[in-house]
Amino acid sequence: MTRRFAVLAGALLAAVSFSSCSTFDRNDVAAEVNGVELTNDDLANLASTDRLLRLFNTAPPNEGGRERFIATLWVFLQAANEVGALDAITDDAVIPSLDQTFGNDWRTGAEAEATLIDAVKFKALLDQQLLPVDDIRAALTESEVWVSSRVGGWAQDEFAILPFGS
Repeated sequence: MTRRFAVLAGALLAAVSFSSCSTFDRNDVAAEVNGVELTNDDLANLASTDRLLRLFNTAPPNEGGRERFIATLWVFLQAANEVGALDAITDDAVIPSLDQTFGNDWRTGAEAEATLIDAVKFKALLDQQLLPVDDIRAALTESEVWVSSRVGGWAQDEFAILPFGS
């Protein structure tokens, strides 16, 4: 009887352990890079306006494309931060341009604000051809990138989040 109880208790413990796997823990996460998370709420906040699309002179993509573009940009920003690429420009240097371009409308939450600030830095360095693209790609190659299936799938060879089936 004691052996049966031990086997049953072990089976129940295993079932409980497996039922709390990371898939279920990520219901509120759109993307993750090396443990840094972009929540669904933050992605929705960033996608609710065309700020990032305007910054990169990109036309509004097809359905789901806006979220994939923003999430892909966010992944790149994480890698750029990891290699110190965005340190060349201070936050204080870009805030006036955000205020001038968007008024106070861009101040919508900590993650969204940080992403916009980093995106402006990224774009400025890209335009000046000072962005260490090879370093960022190397960081992305070594990074653990996870993307919610709701957003798409990370294509490591293309360094992009793509819709499923493409």
